[in-house]
Amino acid sequence: FVPVDPGYPAERVQFMVADSGAVLALTVASVAQVVAEAAGSVPVVAVDEVSVAAQVGQLSSRPVSYADRVRSLELSDAAWMIYTSGSTGRPKGVVVSHAGVGGVMSAEREHFGVDGSSRVLHVCSPSFDVSLLELGVGFSAGATVVVAPAGVGGGPDLADVIASQSVSHVFMTPGALGSMDPAGLDDLRVVVVAGESFTPDLVRRWSVPGRRRFFNAYGPTETTILATSSAELVSDAPVVIGSAIAGVGAFVLDERLRPVPEGVVGELYVAGAQVARGYHGRFGLTAARFVADPFTPGARMYRTGDLVRRGGDGVFEYVGRSDFQVKIRGFRIELGEIDAVLSSVPGVGFAVTVGAALASGESALVSYVVPEAGVVLDPAQVRASVGEVLPGYMVPSSVTVLDEVPLTPVGKVDRAALPAPVFEVAEYRAPRT
Repeated sequence: FVPVDPGYPAERVQFMVADSGAVLALTVASVAQVVAEAAGSVPVVAVDEVSVAAQVGQLSSRPVSYADRVRSLELSDAAWMIYTSGSTGRPKGVVVSHAGVGGVMSAEREHFGVDGSSRVLHVCSPSFDVSLLELGVGFSAGATVVVAPAGVGGGPDLADVIASQSVSHVFMTPGALGSMDPAGLDDLRVVVVAGESFTPDLVRRWSVPGRRRFFNAYGPTETTILATSSAELVSDAPVVIGSAIAGVGAFVLDERLRPVPEGVVGELYVAGAQVARGYHGRFGLTAARFVADPFTPGARMYRTGDLVRRGGDGVFEYVGRSDFQVKIRGFRIELGEIDAVLSSVPGVGFAVTVGAALASGESALVSYVVPEAGVVLDPAQVRASVGEVLPGYMVPSSVTVLDEVPLTPVGKVDRAALPAPVFEVAEYRAPRT
């Protein structure tokens, strides 16, 4: 199956439906019309409609057997496909296997202590693979899954849900967690963050030794949600991404695929059953990112593009990206995709996007555009045009118009020489009743 956020721009949903070869769209009545417009000729079923619910109610509740299947199901078969940002402006579908799904659910269910008495929060967007971890570890443990109301993704409203529903386990991005106040969340026993970097202050705020455990997890979509996980983090400990989870091989290698010494920065490669099958219909890209494992004949590794160093205890410390990908609110973004959309805006002659750290410690996307000759660009209008094509988390927080882009001596964009971004300030309106 292919999870799709109905809040995405119609053009992006249309691409996902067409590219994936979807034959059926399952949704709910409240967004069925929006989905139908994007799905085109693909049949749409709203599972909460009365007639559909009645038909489902007539089906047998017994487990599906192999005799019921159209064909046999193998561990190597595809379980789901999630689209991630693509460097050419075209999203790419990552296909993961049932073996990978089973491995991560089993390992993390045990690591995070999810059991039949747990109450697991489900709040992440369906297009963020951690949402599948929320559901998978919860249902496979027989736990209660608490679904946050639509539109509630952080802040006091989400804290109210966690408190009122006695949630015991949460999986979310540091940004979402940091938007809440931990006071009063007495039933919350386990906090797992993933998707982006954070400061030790977040651990200090949320870790309560003996009462609430705090974990940091890491993993690209191409490694089936998670590849590493930390031991319990406490307030004075360094922020690390932990060690490889059960069934996963993690190697720090140089550009010639040779292991680097402990403490030396190298690129992280991930091996094992959780490595995805590849990118749907993108054979060249699959061959470039999923490479032969030099340590296990016949096996493959995924080249993450993430730079890490490994300590003597086998724990990895995240250093940064080796390319121009960034993570915003847990979503990994190819900056080239944003540049491609910016360059398609009428009047834009050149565009470059970079990741920036705000004073608050959060990550943001900032873009720079050079107008075509004789054109005057309105940054707000440029951002609005991008928002018509890309989801909100990929819309730059700032667009700065330049006369020219600084270049290095070899003609490449000199990102270090780009000016400080200009952030628009919304017009102030006094409160009224």
